[in-house]
Amino acid sequence: MTFSRNTRILLLVLILAFAALVRIYNINKESFWADEGWTMILSKGPTLSDVVRTMADDQHPPLYFALLHYWIGFTGYSETTIRLLSTFWSLIAIAALFRLGTDVYSPEVGVIAALLLALADNDTYLAQEARHYTQLAALAILSTLFYLRY
Repeated sequence: MTFSRNTRILLLVLILAFAALVRIYNINKESFWADEGWTMILSKGPTLSDVVRTMADDQHPPLYFALLHYWIGFTGYSETTIRLLSTFWSLIAIAALFRLGTDVYSPEVGVIAALLLALADNDTYLAQEARHYTQLAALAILSTLFYLRY
């Protein structure tokens, strides 16, 4: 079975919509826990340079915390909006995996790979936490895609 370009785009949109619904549903069911609190501490600061100074002694990569610093300024301090940054990165990972599977193997593989990641319990769970793990997955997939394409 071969998918036309329009069918692939429609399938990707449906997969992303489904993934967004699954990840956003009950996103604020649990209160912040210790690691999410630590994320908030690391990303807090009046300026970005304060965040960078705080991150200087931490073992985690600083990009997520710097982005979260601005994200909080833009969306506010609710558990839902803070966790949506991870959801956003999860959806980027799904779209990038679709493209990677399509480029490396076939459009059908791209659809299946994106659907499997959209259904993955671990990715769904991590997309509902204010932690950097979905960003790590998305950037790993994107770096692989760019490495193979360019």
